[in-house]
Amino acid sequence: MKLKNKILLLFYLLLVSCTSFNRRDNQINLPSSSAIISIDDTSNEIETNEKIQPVVTRQEALLKFANSKVMKSSNWGFYAVDLDTQEILAKYRENIALTPASVFKLLTSITALDIIGKDTQLKTQLMYNGVIENGILKGDLIIKGGGDPTLGSALLKGDREAFLEIWLNTLKNIGIKSIEGNILVIDNLFGYEGVSNKWMLEDLGSNYGQPSYGINIFDNLYNIYLDTTTIGEKPKILSITPEVDNLKLVNSAIVGNGGRNDFVVRGLPFENRREIMGSFIKSHTPYLIQSDIPNPGLFLGEYFAKYLKKNHIEFNGEIATSRTRKISTNEAHIISTIKSPPIQEIVKLLLFKSDNQYTQTLYNLLTKVYKVDIYKYWKEKGYNLNALTITDGCGLSRSNTISPKLLVELLKYSYNDIKPLLATAGVNGNVTEFLRRTPLKGKTFLKTGSMGGVQSYAGIVEKDGKRYLFAIMVNHWNGSRNQLNKEIERFFTNLFREPVEIKN
Repeated sequence: MKLKNKILLLFYLLLVSCTSFNRRDNQINLPSSSAIISIDDTSNEIETNEKIQPVVTRQEALLKFANSKVMKSSNWGFYAVDLDTQEILAKYRENIALTPASVFKLLTSITALDIIGKDTQLKTQLMYNGVIENGILKGDLIIKGGGDPTLGSALLKGDREAFLEIWLNTLKNIGIKSIEGNILVIDNLFGYEGVSNKWMLEDLGSNYGQPSYGINIFDNLYNIYLDTTTIGEKPKILSITPEVDNLKLVNSAIVGNGGRNDFVVRGLPFENRREIMGSFIKSHTPYLIQSDIPNPGLFLGEYFAKYLKKNHIEFNGEIATSRTRKISTNEAHIISTIKSPPIQEIVKLLLFKSDNQYTQTLYNLLTKVYKVDIYKYWKEKGYNLNALTITDGCGLSRSNTISPKLLVELLKYSYNDIKPLLATAGVNGNVTEFLRRTPLKGKTFLKTGSMGGVQSYAGIVEKDGKRYLFAIMVNHWNGSRNQLNKEIERFFTNLFREPVEIKN
């Protein structure tokens, strides 16, 4: 290397080593590190191969991200460590309280694996009381819920009504051809506050803000198929499946001219009124939207009654839940038990699909059945919880807060259990696009979280024989979410790259 080039290189490295990013409210603490990584200043695309480029340190990669246009005026934090050496790769306001969105599901999931147990299964029981005489049940059928969120769930493979066929065959096997009593549903395992009082009104009635009770059925959702072929008119309701008895749908939406679909389906738990509001773009095929079943326990009783009649078991009694009637099981006989997948499989599903209802079920089990104070549980383990605020289990509430460092510490605590349950960036789950065009594709296992003005990622990178844990949370940014994600991809690509040696 020529003397002039050597002098320029030494000057550049001296300049980088002295770089600091100090502002009154946004101070980056740069750990000492000799790691050298590459970054491409000339392109908006992430390189898919590991070319040697102009070199910078990991600290400089963090500074470059912090100073990008999309991050100006942003409130954010970041923390990343080497799992094996505990070396801090980079950090920025790692202890600040930030709104996490769905990465908050990691807290609930890790706590559930720890306390409920990864092999535990949730039970839904079918019982009867009274006597069976000449094929007639002179008594009641009782369905007792154990909080299983997977009963008839679309997230599982197979026939969603398989459990109903099991119940039907059970009744036939014990000789029941007719029921003179009632169908009673015990759905009060968690009480009846099915949604968080910190959720926004626009979330209630939606296909992501459905409630969680002792009985959950078909993800507590029904489908509405709309005809949106005529601009300027209300979309026509073509069908509703499954049918919900006494449901009143108020349609105040409109089919617009261009633009995008911008609608909500709004309603309150235990009220049969749902209103479709907003606008739809024109479509020549039926358009599917979803809303929440107002009263899942009662719905299951009604649905089962129809299923029995369709399969030639007579029933003309009443259908009621423990919300409106006291139901005793003291003299009841258990005739069938439907078991959920193990808790670890439920966690995997909810992390892959970012399912709020599954997560809220685990949260309700922890807080209302196991009587766990989640904050106290982790406090007693010695974690710094100054940034932690818990108002639900799934992250839908904007009142939740957590720090990047605490997320990383939780991942470290549960590494062996949680890693196999995380989606793989660029490959599966709801992160198939993230990092897909980078060297981190297939090597990053993470949970993402997003809502208006919030984008978060937390997870694990396994690359070049190294294991890293990281968490980033961004509250507000400039530009589109896509622009932000491109910057995060560029930042991660540089941060988690092995050092590039300078050759003479």
